[in-house]
Amino acid sequence: MAHCSVGGSRDLFGVQILRGIAASAVVVHHTLEESLGAHVGSRSPDWLITSGASGVDIFFVISGFIMLYVSFPPARTPLAPGTFLRKRVLRIFPLYWTVCLVMLGLGVVGFMSSKSFGTDTVLKSLLLIPDSDALIGVSWTLSYEIYFYAIFASTLMFGSRGTSVLATSLAIVILMMLGPLMPAGDIGRFVSDPIALEFCFGLFLAWDFEARGEWAPISFVWFPIAFSALAAAPALVPHDTTGGLSSPVRVIAWGLPAVFVLASFLSLKESRRRGMQFAALLGDASYSIYLTHIFVMIAYAKLLKSTGLAEVSQPPVILLVIVTAVAVGLLTHLSIERPLQALVRSPASRRIDRPATLPEEAR
Repeated sequence: MAHCSVGGSRDLFGVQILRGIAASAVVVHHTLEESLGAHVGSRSPDWLITSGASGVDIFFVISGFIMLYVSFPPARTPLAPGTFLRKRVLRIFPLYWTVCLVMLGLGVVGFMSSKSFGTDTVLKSLLLIPDSDALIGVSWTLSYEIYFYAIFASTLMFGSRGTSVLATSLAIVILMMLGPLMPAGDIGRFVSDPIALEFCFGLFLAWDFEARGEWAPISFVWFPIAFSALAAAPALVPHDTTGGLSSPVRVIAWGLPAVFVLASFLSLKESRRRGMQFAALLGDASYSIYLTHIFVMIAYAKLLKSTGLAEVSQPPVILLVIVTAVAVGLLTHLSIERPLQALVRSPASRRIDRPATLPEEAR
């Protein structure tokens, strides 16, 4: 991955690395949750199972950061709202719809008898409209991405970085306050959840990043401290399930440390070492890993229920499941996601993009 600079020697190589870490954290989180179905061996500690869910919070902060960064390229015209939305739709939906089709196929052959495949659920799922019965369980995060994109895109008409940051944040806060006044249902719960503020955290970090003529990042030594805060939060904050911390405390206990994690990773410079290049590849593949790991989890859960796997000590099995999920994601990225992106992105759109050294999420 080549160097990407803006107004000096600043690059986003560290953002790529962090995206891979965040995706891997979510995989570990769900694998440990599924491992609770085993009948032998000790249970993973609650804080460890829960802490991996903070990968989502890291993703949200990164998303806010990257969207501002790519929408206001230096010495060039800011992206128009329509251009921004077109690029985001083409980035999100092709692979997502492919995964939805696989899930529908599993339903047709009777593999997912516990999941609803009604017309309303399918349509809402395909459009990423908030739905508690969504086809893809992890798609709730993509619904928040679309929500954030829609609000942020509407502010691009002003052509001002600061206006976009402040107007987007204000709109999210207002809708959060109006949510409880809406009719009971998924939409009201969705917009009232403070987790959307984590996108705003990323916006403000990017605003600061772009405002500095000479970027003076938080030292990378802050990463272990901030990451430890993410991991320790479930041990300190009461929570009902291992699925994650409850809002609004989640935004403080995970959202704020995620900002410091991202800020520290901005100081990482590109490295040609194989380990770092592989970590960057995981970042490229993070979207595929995030979407496809659910199929590995489904297989793991079924094996625990229908075979003698539940009677086996789980640590080596957990490691195998994690490696398999990451490998499936990498293979999906290389064989499906990349060709799909090449298909839907026109030569003209490639020419106006910022350098190809940006994280995949930004392209």
